[in-house]
Amino acid sequence: SLYNVTDGDALCKEIKKEIEDKDLSAFKKTFNEKIYPAFEKLKETYGIAIYDGEVTNDYYGQYKLAFDILDKYNIELDADDWTFDVALDYGLYKNEYNILEENYTKYSSLSEAEIKDALENDTDRTDTILIDEYRLKEGISEAISESSMGGYISESKFFSSFLEYKMLITLAGLILFMVGIGIIAKEYNQGTIKFLLVNPVKRSSIFWSKVITLISMLVIATLWLVVSQLIFNTIFYGAYPKGIANIYLKNGHLVHESGVLLIFKNYLNSFLGALMLCLAAIFLSALIRNGAFAAGITLFTYLGGSIIGGLLAGKGFYIFQFAMFQNVDLLAISKGKTSYRMQNLTFSSIVLIVHAIIFLWAARDSFVKKDI
Repeated sequence: SLYNVTDGDALCKEIKKEIEDKDLSAFKKTFNEKIYPAFEKLKETYGIAIYDGEVTNDYYGQYKLAFDILDKYNIELDADDWTFDVALDYGLYKNEYNILEENYTKYSSLSEAEIKDALENDTDRTDTILIDEYRLKEGISEAISESSMGGYISESKFFSSFLEYKMLITLAGLILFMVGIGIIAKEYNQGTIKFLLVNPVKRSSIFWSKVITLISMLVIATLWLVVSQLIFNTIFYGAYPKGIANIYLKNGHLVHESGVLLIFKNYLNSFLGALMLCLAAIFLSALIRNGAFAAGITLFTYLGGSIIGGLLAGKGFYIFQFAMFQNVDLLAISKGKTSYRMQNLTFSSIVLIVHAIIFLWAARDSFVKKDI
């Protein structure tokens, strides 16, 4: 149809040369002066029919908005630069938004407020528009996004590898849990507790030395995993990428979180879960003094507690929200990903602190006061 409005053959040759030369500035000039004006004339003639039922077919509107947003923030055009890809993504969703708004206004009986609500409820589109514009404005070359499964998506192998291996801290916690189960129980089972207590050292001092030893082992394991992962990623993927950030909307406001902070929060979150597992191991080891039985109880609660608690929450039973293992994932809870009505970051933090105090107090009391 453009052939009827402008010299199509000459225009195609001009565009082909600009593409071969990767001359985006020249293409922009051709687009603004020849292509888009011709398209506007066609739109006046054919109206909505020009989209053939698919607003995503409007590449003209997409490129126009992409060039406009680049001009708005004085970004130089470069076909090989990340800014052009982000601008095109912005142009796609912004153009769809504008077309839908126009269609709602012209062809629906909805009020202005209802149209606004309908457009804003399409969060995939509106969030992308806001995030893309923010990236261009702030010069953020890569935005980390959260997947539907709760993980994170990033083109950066350096960053993705770091988050993939945070699970090793949980594995370290499980290994140290088995150590913690036997750290006191084995002393009684093997009879070595008698030799330990004949030393002129207070029972409480022996207990706290065991607690500090186990926690120190977890800290060392976590630091070793972080440092080794940093070295590994630097060797295979290069230095930590600049201009990478986690950008998301919370309560209608953009939140800009650095990639380093996101890594730190994820590793700290895994560490806290492993720490609570170790404290539970010490508690059960001192209280039950049967390593196998204590391990079985804790692992069943740890692995099955969240599933059982989620099922009961769906039936209206919220008592499990006070359980320790229902509150260890503070990162998910802080984002509102919970089945319980009372759970938030403050609530879960208090629950974990109370459990830690109870575990340590009860374990110490049992170790110090009970007979051998």
